[in-house]
Amino acid sequence: MAQRRWWVLGATAVFVLLMASGGAASPFTFMPADPYDATPDAVPTPNFNNDGGGCCDLFDAHNTIAGTGFTSNADMDQFFLEPDHPWQLFSSPGTVALIGLTASNTNSLGLYTDLATGGGKSVVLGPHSGFQILSPFEGATFSVAGQFGWYLQSNQTFYYSDSALNTGGWDHMVTYSLAHLAGVVITVDFGSGAVSYQLSKNAVLIGWEDLPFSSGKLGDEDFDDMMYILDSVSVPEPAMLLLLGIGLVGAAFRLRRR
Repeated sequence: MAQRRWWVLGATAVFVLLMASGGAASPFTFMPADPYDATPDAVPTPNFNNDGGGCCDLFDAHNTIAGTGFTSNADMDQFFLEPDHPWQLFSSPGTVALIGLTASNTNSLGLYTDLATGGGKSVVLGPHSGFQILSPFEGATFSVAGQFGWYLQSNQTFYYSDSALNTGGWDHMVTYSLAHLAGVVITVDFGSGAVSYQLSKNAVLIGWEDLPFSSGKLGDEDFDDMMYILDSVSVPEPAMLLLLGIGLVGAAFRLRRR
């Protein structure tokens, strides 16, 4: 188990997360900015406290990871990332850590490699039923070459990280940076028992809405139906910044050799 732990932790150390720049498409074409946020900031804020029993919203996931005292999804706006598709490993192929936090409605999470059609699917986590913050978190690792997207399978329905592949073009996925939590240690079971896992500056929190558009809303607009951490991946970046990232990795390697 110790060998597996160091293999997983080592895998996260060799990647740099670079977010795409340039103009960003509206992430929620169905939802105006700040619908559940009293402080205008032009960031769409998912619904919260609508599932009963106090569990589990996006801000609850952050509180569990970081020990913060957030009280609404509006507290997450400051970490919102857009665009969040497509994705690719910084070093391709490579290995990343995927850490499941919640799942409901017998959901499965996977990736697809045919960006045009959503084909080439591979399940990574699930299926799961129930709805709670997992303890310990569930982990998985995967390798994939080139660009890919995420999909959520809810019963017999598929939702994609590329909203163009979804019915009506609706965006069912949100992404938040967890760079501010670099160094935080969480407990994860990667299949061989619980181990300590240290988040890198590359970690992101991703949430899904698993209900279809109906009556002017995308499901219940809470995006907490499956939440997970993804660590040590990148989305496409302009060539200059990509070269800069490669240079940083090379510099770190040279310093280690010294």
